[in-house]
Amino acid sequence: MTEGIYFLDIELSPKQYDKTGLDLAEAIKRQDPKAQIIFVTTHDELALMTFHRRIGALDYIIKDSTRSEFQGRITEALALALENIATSHTAQKYTFTYKIGHKIYNENIDDVVCIVTTERPHRLRLYKVDGIAEFNGNLKELVEQSEFLHPISQSCIVNAKNIKSIDLKERKILFVNGKFEYFPRRSLKQVKHLIDELGKIQ
Repeated sequence: MTEGIYFLDIELSPKQYDKTGLDLAEAIKRQDPKAQIIFVTTHDELALMTFHRRIGALDYIIKDSTRSEFQGRITEALALALENIATSHTAQKYTFTYKIGHKIYNENIDDVVCIVTTERPHRLRLYKVDGIAEFNGNLKELVEQSEFLHPISQSCIVNAKNIKSIDLKERKILFVNGKFEYFPRRSLKQVKHLIDELGKIQ
């Protein structure tokens, strides 16, 4: 469940000890951190509780408004929710995300040079413009998930933006940070495709 739009009522049940819309919103946020939550209710005095419980509701629409006002607020809230989701997708497109332990890191794709396998199974090494990081992952899955990562061998995927030059005779790729990687003959087709994109050849 990711980036859904949810309309909730603060008071889901008239029974005192039943779960409320606030409880449900918190449960949704745990499963879908980017959820767009819109409260629709008659309890305007409870709006402050959404702030205290850090739910991050997108809007708080009161039912006791005129039909046209109510419809207008719903339309505005939906438009804002869709805009937020679109913005999030754009940010994700230009960001590489990986996890080390319990921490999640977001790198601008312009800072990613290449990712290679290591001696340890399922352990990858990320070479950045200004450093190195290691994390658990799978190269094939990263290529499928990222538009900007291209395989040059079974052990290396690269960000074409950070290739400085390609030597077809030596089958060697030089990156902007000074690092280089060799590629096998069977990868010539993929590498030539990168050349067509970059025009960087020795």
